[in-house]
Amino acid sequence: WFNPIFSHRPDTRGQKFVLSTDRLFLPVATTLRSENLPILDEIATKFPSDISSHIRIISYSQQENLNLSYRRALAVASYLKEKVGSDRYYWFASSVHSKEITDDRIEVIIN
Repeated sequence: WFNPIFSHRPDTRGQKFVLSTDRLFLPVATTLRSENLPILDEIATKFPSDISSHIRIISYSQQENLNLSYRRALAVASYLKEKVGSDRYYWFASSVHSKEITDDRIEVIIN
């Protein structure tokens, strides 16, 4: 288990937020849990005003279900796009399967 939000750097660009998929989603679901949306709202406030920034949402999973993992990344991206405006940034969503990770997670990276 890890903290719902972990920022590696204090500056806006280069920030990475790590979120537990267990806190954001029910098992085998792609709908965001409404009680944890404030976590994503907080992350949205950290987005830079520079409209050329890149926002990457990467869903890491121990399971081989990359479709579920990718749809979760898209759900987070869609929510954040709605909060900050989809045309303000360059968006990228992907999923990664790895047996080496200890917890399923979603990373939101601002570049």
